[in-house]
Amino acid sequence: NSHFLSRLPKELQDVYQNVLDFDQSEIMSCILEIKRNASNGDVSGQLEKMLCHSKYQRSLLCVIFDNLMGEPLSTLILLGNLKLVRLYNLLYSIRILIFYIIVVRKYTPDDTSIDKVVKSLIEMMWVLHIFTLDQMISSLLMFHYKGLGISTVFYLIEIFLSHENIGNCLSCLASSNAEDLNKYQLKNNVEFHRKFYEHFDNSQINVNIGIEDKTAYQHPTLPIYYGNLIYRLSFYIDLILWRSLETSEPEIHFKKMISVTWMFISYH
Repeated sequence: NSHFLSRLPKELQDVYQNVLDFDQSEIMSCILEIKRNASNGDVSGQLEKMLCHSKYQRSLLCVIFDNLMGEPLSTLILLGNLKLVRLYNLLYSIRILIFYIIVVRKYTPDDTSIDKVVKSLIEMMWVLHIFTLDQMISSLLMFHYKGLGISTVFYLIEIFLSHENIGNCLSCLASSNAEDLNKYQLKNNVEFHRKFYEHFDNSQINVNIGIEDKTAYQHPTLPIYYGNLIYRLSFYIDLILWRSLETSEPEIHFKKMISVTWMFISYH
């Protein structure tokens, strides 16, 4: 509620801003300006100047999404400027991306382009490593807009949690921990982290677009919790099921989400 929001630091107020308060016209204006500069090769360097402002930073993921959907824009320029999306703007940017997909572009599970939408989001997560799956799911769970889009939210969650990447992670972790858990837990989970590595910086993007990072980021040793996507996702299962009970058709969404999340429940 507004009292709670007023006590948060400014950057967190932005992150948890009500979706109903998103300014659709401002978002579209920012998207169009970014596209205009990206389409001409940004010869004037104007895009980098624009992206010093948070309102443009928060719309950049929408433009990258449209680029992955097939719109002819300079991928090199867009991804090269991604570092300007501040840490506290990333979650907000993902929420605006979801708003853009559901409210502005009006994609639904029955849309003929929905498979391409899913493919583009998966590429943003697991090829470009722009954001992580738990960041995407938390943003999906926060989405609400006049009763619209809830079927799209749960459709995307179902697709992501049913993806072979997650299945492979679960089966690998379960089999590696089938031995003496106390004796081998650290060793097995470190090996798991190396096999299913997540990038928490722009290093993978730099590799994909051919940028030489002269100040190479040295990956620190992460605690197992942060380096293990399955552990992180387990905390969202309650939220997914609870959110499904708040929908207008809880019997449909809850039954489906129980089925999708059961592998996490049974594993833990």
